[in-house]
Amino acid sequence: MQARERLQVQHDKKKAELSDQEYSRKIDVDVLKLKAAWEKARAQLTTASQAVAATSASIAELRDTHLARQLLGLCHATLDMWRAMRQHHEAQGLIAQQLRGLSSRTSMDPTTEIHHETTRALEVAMSSWCAALGHLAKHQRDYVHALHGWRKLTLQEAPAVVDGAEAVASPVAAELAAFVERWGQALDRVHCADVLKSIKSFAGAVRSLYGLQSDELRVARRVSQYSRELDRKSRMLRQVEKSYYDSYVPPMGLSLWHRGMRHWGDDGMHARDASNEVAQRRDEIAACRRTVEDEMRKHAKAIDATRSAAVTCVQGKLPAVFQSMAVFSASLAHALEAVCRHGTHVQ
Repeated sequence: MQARERLQVQHDKKKAELSDQEYSRKIDVDVLKLKAAWEKARAQLTTASQAVAATSASIAELRDTHLARQLLGLCHATLDMWRAMRQHHEAQGLIAQQLRGLSSRTSMDPTTEIHHETTRALEVAMSSWCAALGHLAKHQRDYVHALHGWRKLTLQEAPAVVDGAEAVASPVAAELAAFVERWGQALDRVHCADVLKSIKSFAGAVRSLYGLQSDELRVARRVSQYSRELDRKSRMLRQVEKSYYDSYVPPMGLSLWHRGMRHWGDDGMHARDASNEVAQRRDEIAACRRTVEDEMRKHAKAIDATRSAAVTCVQGKLPAVFQSMAVFSASLAHALEAVCRHGTHVQ
């Protein structure tokens, strides 16, 4: 097409030069040479026009015999897809409604690392779903609009004469152009802002739940750490107590006098030091036990907060996601159903 346009410019230029020469009758200009150049340009333009006409005719034949049927089939397949999506999301919405009776007291099991990783995977999946749905709606509209623009170009008037016969407008092409235009208008009327908002809201709730689970796991690690420290201190206390009582109790067979002498001697001072160490270690154990108990109470509160957030998420956010998806799918299916109904003559 571009080559034909360049040849058209050259042809018009040669024709203008020849007309100017015939009008001015300049002596130093070879009229026959100008006329030969113009005849050559006209022949090239005719050849290029015939090639463009043949190409346009082939495109029109493919458009009317193959593309029309394929586009109608694509629209019907898209309609079936959104109908199935509506049915599935309506069923999922009914299942989500049954979670209304779920209570945070149903289970107080602590969060595990597997739960934590699964929550993160769910948040990533919801974000990906939101992005994919937005891209699907945009690319679907862009495709149909681009197709409509191309259809308008193919309907532009071709060369008036092809092999001696005038080009005849195709009724199938006109009907197909109207069909594609209605398709694009139907997609423009259905917006996915509400469903994207619902998915983002649920993803945000899952992200908050993930943060609460992280806090719970941190408290659980502190409980484990302080519990191990308490066990270690308790073992050390038992060792010190055993050493203290072994050194304080006199051997069998010694008189009371010997016992009193031993008590008031160096062994008595050693026993008092051991007794002080036992008391000190018992105080450390008591303080460590209080710390463990505090952390366990914090852990119980963290578990309760995590469970409450999880129940709120699935009861308040999840049903809205499926409901909005069902409404969006139903709206698209209804719009495409009208388009397909009016496109029955496109064959």
